[in-house]
Amino acid sequence: VNFFGTFLCIKYALPYMRAQGYGHIVCVSSIAAVLPVPYQSFYSCTKSAINAFVLSLANEVRPFGIKVSAVMPGDVKTGFTSNRKKSVSDNENYRAHEQRAINRMEQDEQNGMSPEKVARRIFKAATKKRPRVIYAVGFSYRLFAVLQKILPAGFVNYIEGKIYG
Repeated sequence: VNFFGTFLCIKYALPYMRAQGYGHIVCVSSIAAVLPVPYQSFYSCTKSAINAFVLSLANEVRPFGIKVSAVMPGDVKTGFTSNRKKSVSDNENYRAHEQRAINRMEQDEQNGMSPEKVARRIFKAATKKRPRVIYAVGFSYRLFAVLQKILPAGFVNYIEGKIYG
């Protein structure tokens, strides 16, 4: 749903935007797109796919007056954490590590930013005259997004593994 749902919505909206000669598509990605979360590899992959799609699509539709952005929130304090269906690995080799990562992730979500903050950022991105293509939401997540670009990938991955492991 993360990637293909986004793709299909855009696929069916684009003809109308092209016909009117303008529009702004705003996709919801995640900071996990640039800082993949251990034991959330498929989620991180789908969010990375959204970012790559947005970067490519922005160039493809620019000649038609259409802008494209992705907003990458980090941890958001919602009811999702308590409603999540937990599935810990059947493999004994991973179970303890995965449980620690899930506990940390849940703690981060429960202390996360408000949904209203994310909504304000999405609205701001959607209504900007000259929007950026990729936005990270929240100071610490913007900082992490910048650091992952300038620090060696192995170092960033090591630190993230320490945080979640």
